[in-house]
Amino acid sequence: MSNPFSLLLDGNNIVTVDAGANELLRVGTDGSNLKAITTIPRQTLTNPVFPTGASSLPFEIQAVPTNVAKGLDGAYYISQLTGFPFPEGKAKIYRVGSDGRPTVYSDGFTQLTDLAFDPEGNLYALQYANQSLWKGNLDGSVIKIATDGTRTTILSGNGLESPTALTIGADSAIYVTNRGDRPGLGQVIKIENPKSVPESSSTFSLLALLGTVSVTLLQKGKTKRLKGLPENKLFPK
Repeated sequence: MSNPFSLLLDGNNIVTVDAGANELLRVGTDGSNLKAITTIPRQTLTNPVFPTGASSLPFEIQAVPTNVAKGLDGAYYISQLTGFPFPEGKAKIYRVGSDGRPTVYSDGFTQLTDLAFDPEGNLYALQYANQSLWKGNLDGSVIKIATDGTRTTILSGNGLESPTALTIGADSAIYVTNRGDRPGLGQVIKIENPKSVPESSSTFSLLALLGTVSVTLLQKGKTKRLKGLPENKLFPK
């Protein structure tokens, strides 16, 4: 492996994505039988946009898979960041079934870093930034893909910046690590009631600074509102 980025425990196996080799790999929990399940394909941009401007020449970019989650159907779902110049709307979610072939499950995303399923089979995708990284705007998004393919933006920007990971809690809330690129400023954000609110109008609260006594704060039930935002603030799209 060259750059294992995330992993999933699946029975007696560990399944991981290699962001450098663009591979989905499996190895036994005892370290035996390491093998590549599949390779996530590169893509060619026909009109790439660089910091220096647009180009009419085709440009091949790396896939850069970032996370693997297992669906209720038993298949693996893989998110991708995409390589430089981090084109907007070109990141995909791939599905890998028992045949080992990657097929596009959903597309049109930008710089995905994580995926998580809820108990009903809805898939939540995390965008590290909604624009190409080199533009400097690191507002991110949490996006829900329902089982019928319907897509809902749960939260975009409004304090969600360069988020790196998410998980679904036993309380059905979404927990997101936020500002993962800023030492000393990292946060854990809780997005409450994602099922019961209309698109792009969830509430969230700051739980704790990443790297401090976040567990203690959670056990004591402490939360902190983002500066300048009133309690029960709804966040428009």
